Amino acid sequence: MSGVICLGRCIDLKSKILRLEKAVDIRRRFAEDGGCFVFTNGCFDLLHPGHIKLLKLAAELGDYLMVAVNSDASIRRLKGDTRPILSQDARLALLSGFQMVDGIIVFDDDTPVHLVKVMKPDIYVKGRGYRREEVPEADVVLSYGGRVVFPGSLDDYSTSDIIKKIRSLPAELF
Repeated sequence: MSGVICLGRCIDLKSKILRLEKAVDIRRRFAEDGGCFVFTNGCFDLLHPGHIKLLKLAAELGDYLMVAVNSDASIRRLKGDTRPILSQDARLALLSGFQMVDGIIVFDDDTPVHLVKVMKPDIYVKGRGYRREEVPEADVVLSYGGRVVFPGSLDDYSTSDIIKKIRSLPAELF
């Protein structure tokens, strides 16, 4: 029963992790049915309350929340050789456990521009600290009439800051 959680109701965690073909099929069905398809992305390395708030807000904006997750290789290119802290499989397992997340797709590029072009979400949500001009996928979303949401402050959490704090702790704590 690996990958299945049963607490009142059973959730197959692996069923949320999608290949591109399946994700595109789900997106197509939502477009045909008039449902609102929401998309967000990130590394989601060391999940913190800011991530939870972002996912909750994004899910509340529509009918289906697709979360694109940077692959391990992508994170190493963006953040350096000491990242990610949690492996891709661990990050996917954590995100799969959240009820507000409907689907998850992994991407290996440095940005999700290709995925956004293919998926054409109705709403694209980007987390704290980003401005429109720093997010190339925002222009893609706006080009076809989609909406881009920057929720502003999601509390003062940062994975990089958490890692710095842990590294500054005295060695005898470990």
